[in-house]
Amino acid sequence: SFPGRKVNKDSPEDMKWLHEQALERANAFGISGVTYQLTLGVVKRIIPAIASTNALIAAAVTAEALKISTYCGPMLETYMMYMGQTGVYTHTFLYEKKEDCMVCGGGTLTLTRPPDSTLQELLEALANHPSYQLTRPSISGSCGVVFIQSPAPLRQQHEYKLTQSLLQLTSADPPVFREGEELIITDPSLPSKLRLKVAFPVCPRCP
Repeated sequence: SFPGRKVNKDSPEDMKWLHEQALERANAFGISGVTYQLTLGVVKRIIPAIASTNALIAAAVTAEALKISTYCGPMLETYMMYMGQTGVYTHTFLYEKKEDCMVCGGGTLTLTRPPDSTLQELLEALANHPSYQLTRPSISGSCGVVFIQSPAPLRQQHEYKLTQSLLQLTSADPPVFREGEELIITDPSLPSKLRLKVAFPVCPRCP
């Protein structure tokens, strides 16, 4: 072992000791194929490199640099894949950004809900939404907290709203939130905040 110091990955003595320990464990558990070179690869995280692959990538980078400097051809957009196991084939395609990508900067969701539906039903609709599938959503707006999941004492203070209709919440004095305003949703399953707009359906018989 190495008392009082860290293992030196560039030391032949340290690597030899690690190889001997790995070989001893391999023999004890019937594991074959443990070599000194394999031990070096695992400890030093060596990724095997094939000369032809390196040459291919170097040629691709050089070609892109030439196109950028001379405008002799269209530049690569934005992904290239090389397959050479059974032949030689390259494939390129453009990676496009998803407009409502939660990782890139959050998304906006507009839900049309009946005015007589409850806040609990709104939370269930968010949980069942195929694009987000929220687990424990908390909602806040310009008027304050609409509903919060944790901590438990704060949740208990807002649980009375769960059985109220959205019309009651928006017409209260002061309102819990306003129809069409941008609400902020946070959830353990979301990488960032989700913006939500709740709208009521327009009655076709109304003037």
